[in-house]
Amino acid sequence: MEPACLIIPYIISVPIQIIVVALVLWWLVSWKAVMCVVYTVITIIYQIAMSQYLQHFRFKIMTLNDVRVRLLSDMISGIRVLKASAWEWFFQEQIESTRR
Repeated sequence: MEPACLIIPYIISVPIQIIVVALVLWWLVSWKAVMCVVYTVITIIYQIAMSQYLQHFRFKIMTLNDVRVRLLSDMISGIRVLKASAWEWFFQEQIESTRR
């Protein structure tokens, strides 16, 4: 909820700012203002696309981290059984393959 309260004013004000700046630039430098506005819009679209692309990879990394953490916590919680049964090599191979 807190991040939403921080972002909502920008969602409202940024399009208005872009329009006002575009009009002022048009008044000051005429046709060159169109290039500035187009560049700004392309940059915004690029940032949105890249954030979605990186979010996809963050999700994959988090799922792999969850698997690795779950495996390590299982190993630590059952360390006595592991030592008694001599299964260290088995869990070591699983952890190494998960890290890779």
